[in-house]
Amino acid sequence: MSLTRVLAALFALSIFGVVSSAYTGATSTSGLDEFTGIEFHHAPSPRSVYPGISNAERLKRGLPLKPPKRRASHVIHAPRPSATPVRGRVQAFDAYTGAPIGFISKNPSSAGVAGLTPVFDDAMVFQYDKSTSAPYDFTMVNPASYFAQFPLLGNVLGPSSISQTLGPGLYNYCFFAGTNETPADSPPVVQGTSFSTTLGAETAVWKKTDSGDISLQWVNPDGSKPETFVMYAPSANSLAITGDVAAYLDTFGTGRFPITLKWVDA
Repeated sequence: MSLTRVLAALFALSIFGVVSSAYTGATSTSGLDEFTGIEFHHAPSPRSVYPGISNAERLKRGLPLKPPKRRASHVIHAPRPSATPVRGRVQAFDAYTGAPIGFISKNPSSAGVAGLTPVFDDAMVFQYDKSTSAPYDFTMVNPASYFAQFPLLGNVLGPSSISQTLGPGLYNYCFFAGTNETPADSPPVVQGTSFSTTLGAETAVWKKTDSGDISLQWVNPDGSKPETFVMYAPSANSLAITGDVAAYLDTFGTGRFPITLKWVDA
C-alpha cells in the first residue's frame, strides 16, 4: 500500500471516529426502533439494536429473525455483463459539514443492511451499465458475508414504516440491502433480501450526475417518485432513505443525520 493510501486511510479513520462520537451521543429518549418497530423510551445502544438472542426467542418477542450464517463455499454472484460497464465506489459526506465520513462497505451490518467504512480496501466496488438510462441497478462486485448471496444493492422498506410510500410528512424509510433485481420503474416487490424476506424492495434506484453526485429514486405504490434523502445512523452503522428528514428524526431520534453520496471511479 502506498504512503498516500495509508495517509488517506488514517485521515478517514479520524473523521469517521469524530463524526460517530459526535452523533451517537445526541440520541433522543423515546421513539421507534428502526429494526424492530418496537417503541423505546431510552436511547438504544448497538447491543440493544442487535441483541444476541436465538431465533426462537426472537419469535417470542416479535423480533425479526437473524440472517442465516453463510459459508465460504457458497457461490458468489459475478457481475452481470453489460454493454458499457462502469466500476467505482460510493463515498459518503456529512450533509451539514461536507466532511468525508467513509465509503459504502462491502461488509453488511449484523442485521444484513449496508453501512459505511473508513477503510478504502473494505469499500464496496459497484458496477452499472452506462448504456442504459437512469435510475440504474448497482451490481456488487466484491460483496462479503450476507451480501454475497445477492447480485445488487437496493432499497428495502423499513419494518417500522406505516406504508410503502415515501414523501413529505411521512417518516417511512428504506434500508440499503442486498437483493435480486426488480423491474425498472416498478413499485416495491416483496422478495428475499439480505435484511428481510417479507418487505418490499427496489433495485433500479441509483441516479448519478456527470459530476458524480448520487441520489436514489424510490417508486411509491401509486407510481409517484418522491425526492429522497440519505440518512446515516452511526450507532447501528446503517444507511437509509426517507422522504422527510424532520419526520424521520422526530420518530427515530436525533442520533442520525443526512449525508450526501458521490461516485468515485475504480
